[in-house]
Amino acid sequence: MPWHNEWVNIIIYLVFAIYFWIELIMIMCENKNYDFANVEDFYFMFVGTIGICLSLTATVVYLTFYSMNEKS
Repeated sequence: MPWHNEWVNIIIYLVFAIYFWIELIMIMCENKNYDFANVEDFYFMFVGTIGICLSLTATVVYLTFYSMNEKS
């Protein structure tokens, strides 16, 4: 809800989560825009990016649903 206290935080986290999920797809496809010398560099980048993606997505879900009470 736009009048909710955490509305701006939810939108910012959601935008960054979508951005990093797109980056993760590009890393999985081994996109040449990254200009890595070794295939192992893609693996290291994948591990870091998946951690960021999961934490941002979990934060969005938490911020969206934590304020609900038992009645709703």
